[in-house]
Amino acid sequence: MGCGNFASRSKDRALAYAREYGGAGGFGSYEEAARDPRVDALIICTPHALHREHFELAAAWGKATLIEKPLATTSSDARAMIQRAKETRIPLMVAENVRYIPVVQTTAILIHQGAIGQVLSIHIQEAKYQRSTGWRLSRSLMGGGALMDGGIHKLSILRLLLGDPKTVAAVAHPKIFPEMEGEEGVSLWASFLSGAVGTLTYTWNAGGDEGSQTFLATGDQGTLMFSFYGDEVRVTSPSSTQTIPANGDSRGIEQMQDSFLELVRHGKPTQTPPVEGLRDLEFVLAAYASIDAEGSPISLPPFTAPLD
Repeated sequence: MGCGNFASRSKDRALAYAREYGGAGGFGSYEEAARDPRVDALIICTPHALHREHFELAAAWGKATLIEKPLATTSSDARAMIQRAKETRIPLMVAENVRYIPVVQTTAILIHQGAIGQVLSIHIQEAKYQRSTGWRLSRSLMGGGALMDGGIHKLSILRLLLGDPKTVAAVAHPKIFPEMEGEEGVSLWASFLSGAVGTLTYTWNAGGDEGSQTFLATGDQGTLMFSFYGDEVRVTSPSSTQTIPANGDSRGIEQMQDSFLELVRHGKPTQTPPVEGLRDLEFVLAAYASIDAEGSPISLPPFTAPLD
């Protein structure tokens, strides 16, 4: 997907981004971009707490929208956005690029094919040193902290592979960045309707770590491992070990953009419709409820889709 125009509250800033990233031009406000008849679709990557407000602009002017995760910061806002998209028949997709990463897609196929038998557990770990700036220092604009901003990617993968969670328990890590209002790291476990267990350790305060992201799934017939930065998946059983290539854009950005174009042009279903973004968000919010309850398990009610 080629680079189009940039919009900002400052036209000078929008034009600067356009020059830096090869854009066609810039708009001095979000409304100006939304109402321009030359614009067919919008990509919203503003602070999380503003997603609903900015999607309402897209809906008012009938523009297809790719919106950064999280879909919103509250379940009520996310559900209202989904309802609005249905009412206006606007294509809406969540920019959850991790679901499009080749190693993740290959793993989903292998698990579906029974490569490790019944999945018993999945553990995901990401550790890096990331000192936030700007609006990411604000708990209200973020809707939380590191888990809402980045850990939601990994919870989305747990849901993709294990289905919906029924219970989650979480604790926040000790803080080292006093300027950041939200949490910098979280460890959690979740039980799923399938009977499997998922665990996640996600942190931005791993001093000096450039970044590591690992995945381990155990099954009753083997194990499956990969690095999110890698291009292969290793499957081990009692009798053999296989290394399966998983080539392509390792960030999943190209595949995600192609999916959005197919949605806009041909109405082709996407892997990340807004209802998936809603379910990921409610998973995060349940984890936050557990953190507030000092790690006590929180039960998630059966999912109910927004009304038509």
